[in-house]
Amino acid sequence: MDSDVIGSPFTQSDAFVLAFLTIDGLFSNWSAHQIDIWDQHFATVEHAYQYQKFADCDPAWAEQIKTAKSPWLAKCLARERDSSLPGWRRRRRSIMRELLAAKIAQHTDVREALRSTGTRIIIEKGNPNESYWGIGKDQNGQNVLGKLWMELRQEQSRHPADGIVQTSHGRRPTNQLERLRQKIVRTYRPRPWS
Repeated sequence: MDSDVIGSPFTQSDAFVLAFLTIDGLFSNWSAHQIDIWDQHFATVEHAYQYQKFADCDPAWAEQIKTAKSPWLAKCLARERDSSLPGWRRRRRSIMRELLAAKIAQHTDVREALRSTGTRIIIEKGNPNESYWGIGKDQNGQNVLGKLWMELRQEQSRHPADGIVQTSHGRRPTNQLERLRQKIVRTYRPRPWS
C-alpha cells in the first residue's frame, strides 16, 4: 500500500478523513479515550503527547499538563513553554506512534474503526494550519498522523491473532486479560506515603 499522500488533492470520497481537532472522532488525539502508558494514566492522547515534551526537563510542568481539564488546555499549557525543547522535533514522531499504538491496544472501538478503514488512505485535515501532522491548507502537508495510523493498521493486519501492536519500545500486549494484569500490578505497587 502506498501511504504517500503528499502532492495530491483529496476529497472525502478518496480517503477516510481523520479529523485532528475534534473530540468526537475516534482517531482524534482529543477523543475521550484514556490511555495508560509510561506507568501513567492520561485522559487523552493529546494529554500524554504534551506531557511527554516536559517529562524529563520539567516534571512539575508535565504534571500540570497531565491534569489539565481538557486536551485543548493541555496543548495551551505546553505551548506556554514550548520554544526550546532539545531534541523534541526529532522524537515527536516516534512518541506519537507509541501513543497511537497504546490507544489502539487499549480501545476495541478504535481498533475496530481502524480495521474498518480497509486499505483507504487516512489523511488528517482537521486543522488547516497543520502541515506536519496533517495535509494543511494547500493539501500538500506531510500527513504524518495519517501515515502513522496507516502504519499501525498495516501492522495490525499482519498480527491479528496475537493481539500485539508494535511500538518504538517493543511489542505491547493488547489482549484484555494482559492489560488487566498490568493494571492490577500498577495499582498494587507499594507507594511512599506523602
